[in-house]
Amino acid sequence: MLLGGLHDEERANQRSAARALARLYAGDKTVEQRLTNTLGSTLELSVAAAILEALTLGWPETTGLSTLHEAAFASREPVLRLVGVSGRVASGRADTRDRDSLVQLLSESLGLDF
Repeated sequence: MLLGGLHDEERANQRSAARALARLYAGDKTVEQRLTNTLGSTLELSVAAAILEALTLGWPETTGLSTLHEAAFASREPVLRLVGVSGRVASGRADTRDRDSLVQLLSESLGLDF
């Protein structure tokens, strides 16, 4: 159910599913593999953001996660950028660019729901 929730049409539901997956299955290699496989095959940017959020919270040691955060941070998609900033902050790699990006994301009307 939670994996399906990552594909929900509503971003708030995707985010809730991502956080619940991370809380309930953190460290589970099978779930991590399923998330990384889905991340590599999805074309939906909001689904990619939800999966990246789940990995950041539940599987911070995922191979290549910091590279994914950097790619999300560089994205033009606001939700991905926000998840990229969050990942950089969570891993202790934040700098003034993250602050500036957050200010920009919050000052523009980009439809972010959180």
